[in-house]
Amino acid sequence: MGLFNFVKEAGEKLWDTVTGNASAEDQSAKLKEHLDKSGLPGTDKVDVQVVDGKAVVTGDAVSQELKEKILVAIGNVAGISG
Repeated sequence: MGLFNFVKEAGEKLWDTVTGNASAEDQSAKLKEHLDKSGLPGTDKVDVQVVDGKAVVTGDAVSQELKEKILVAIGNVAGISG
């Protein structure tokens, strides 16, 4: 169990979660684009990978508050469970 868990079916729909046609690379790219559009500072220092429906976020955050906001922004996407 991770530190943050999310409802997989809830959130913004960036790809078709029903058919599951999006590859992990496509999902990762769309999540990174979504994060960059969020307006949060420092997202250029963060990388996002999707592995089995879970987002793996790596990089440097300016503060704990920013880290948590980034995780919430990523977790608020349909198809991401953790």
